[in-house]
Amino acid sequence: MARNNKNANIKLKAKYRKNFNIKFTSSTGDAVINNYFRRHLAEWRQASLEEYNNECIITHSKNNLEVHHINVTFQKIIAEAHVNLNIQQYRTLTNYSLVELALLKEEILRLHFKYGLGVPITHNLHKQYHFKYRNNISAQTFHEFSNEIRLMEHNEAVS
Repeated sequence: MARNNKNANIKLKAKYRKNFNIKFTSSTGDAVINNYFRRHLAEWRQASLEEYNNECIITHSKNNLEVHHINVTFQKIIAEAHVNLNIQQYRTLTNYSLVELALLKEEILRLHFKYGLGVPITHNLHKQYHFKYRNNISAQTFHEFSNEIRLMEHNEAVS
């Protein structure tokens, strides 16, 4: 069993090297893990987009949409999933067994729905929000940000 698990992890590592064209190091590990789990949130993402008619809740644009975690950050959901399943959190994807990855994918998706849908916003607004509030991510700061953007757009339209 241990040999099969090791071989499976070697194959998984090769797959991710090929697909993401990156080396597995401690500095890139977090990005690889985050991308891996984000790719398995299509159901939550789609439900979030549909809830808001596939448009940005701030600008009403239908282009370049991303889904923002409004109630709980993605990182907190990842951490909570590890605690719930009693699985050690690693910095590199290849340290997980395939069974652990499957369990984590399911738990992370379940937690996303538990904490509610996200809100669609454009890629540029998403980047601006996280740049401005990088250490203070919350529903309150998101609403402040949304109101600021709407006010700026209103002022530009009036002048």
